[in-house]
Amino acid sequence: MDSDGGRTRTEVDAGDIQIWKEAVTRVRLSQAVVEQCGDPMAGSALSEDDASCPATAKISDAARGVLFAALDNLAMWCNAVAPKVYVEGVPSESASRPHFTLARAGIECAAQAGWLLEPEDRATRIERHLRLVLADMGEEQKAAGRHDPAVAAVLGERIAALKEDHGPIKAAPAYLDMVRATAGRGGVTDDHAEVLWRTASAAAHGKAWFVGAAHITHLGEEFAEGRFRAVHEVNPRAISAVVGFASKLVLWATFQYVSRLGLDFPSLYSSGLAQVASDLPRSVPDVPSETAE
Repeated sequence: MDSDGGRTRTEVDAGDIQIWKEAVTRVRLSQAVVEQCGDPMAGSALSEDDASCPATAKISDAARGVLFAALDNLAMWCNAVAPKVYVEGVPSESASRPHFTLARAGIECAAQAGWLLEPEDRATRIERHLRLVLADMGEEQKAAGRHDPAVAAVLGERIAALKEDHGPIKAAPAYLDMVRATAGRGGVTDDHAEVLWRTASAAAHGKAWFVGAAHITHLGEEFAEGRFRAVHEVNPRAISAVVGFASKLVLWATFQYVSRLGLDFPSLYSSGLAQVASDLPRSVPDVPSETAE
């Protein structure tokens, strides 16, 4: 793995490799489970939720969309560290920041899905859904306003109609609020979740403090007063912490989704696990074998 700000490589030890393997398995298992799901079962929580939602903004569609977004980002991380097919003797290498950037996207989307689906009370789920829908439409309207005023106007009408039909709608929570609210489901405290999220955000946004937070710094020569040559070696444990949290959170969000659909999670879990086991990463030789004449 390449360090930040240089090409120094860091080997990942067995303990962190095991954590990464477990994280990859959770993500790929979650994918396998979600891909088996269809429409909500009659009489299920999401079926009844959908009946109370606008025709163009069903809660089941929103939940599926944001859960797929979490899995798409985390799957890309999986494919980087544990490709389905790899070449014997060729190490997997990557820079440090993308690990955190992809994990951050997964955390935000999984937290949103879980925050939306967790309440047992239907009215609370629908209220949360409408808050997220309104925020989504507002962002789309801002973007449209920069290039297509007609579309922005239509969106403004839809926003007004939503408010008229459902009464006052509170602003959606910030991503950090949802991350903190669901932190325990990912196995960490809300404060620890915030630290992980802020560190991952710093990686994505190119913040300087990310280097100190996720790397081990080795000082070299002092080339000017108070200034030293330095090598920043990525700390694999920092990656393990953020991907471990992200993968646990997305598996929990998957459980919430399947349960609200009215489907049997243990059955889908078992078949998903069998699918993951049948498609484990495999190696190929670095030199292709000769073709038979």
